[in-house]
Amino acid sequence: MIAASADAGSNSVHLFVAVVAGHRLEPLLDESAFLGLGGVVDDRGRLGRQKRAELASTLSRFAGIARDLGAATTTFVATEPLRRASDARLALRDSERVLVKRANATITPEAAVFDPQGRLLYHGRIDNWYEDAGRARPAATTHELQSAVEAAISGKPVPLASANAVGCYISDLE
Repeated sequence: MIAASADAGSNSVHLFVAVVAGHRLEPLLDESAFLGLGGVVDDRGRLGRQKRAELASTLSRFAGIARDLGAATTTFVATEPLRRASDARLALRDSERVLVKRANATITPEAAVFDPQGRLLYHGRIDNWYEDAGRARPAATTHELQSAVEAAISGKPVPLASANAVGCYISDLE
């Protein structure tokens, strides 16, 4: 299996692609792009539009390289300075809807729980607060997401693999 990892750090974004053979990694590519995100966050407390665009472009390019090399998975890790940037949430978007598709999500809000191997354990509503569009209960009586997360953490099977979500359709899915 070929796997890839991209790490957005203080100075650079690093891509590592390798063949995974048992407990060994056989490197195929080890590449970095200097973006200097840490200095920008230190100075302004945020990334800003330009650095977010540079980061998105770099991660997109790295994802394409990993795919071209045959990577079955690419893990993106955001370390410093994204933990400190006030606008980090704007930089961490699934613009190609990769996770949305892996989660089988079609409605927002819809949640997904994956195991450490990337297998989808649960997808669906967070709870049953909404019975139908525009019809809410006074309080939720079931908590499907919480139950799935608790089961996954404890290593037990999730009690329910999916539950229909109520909300708006994700309009730009292919």
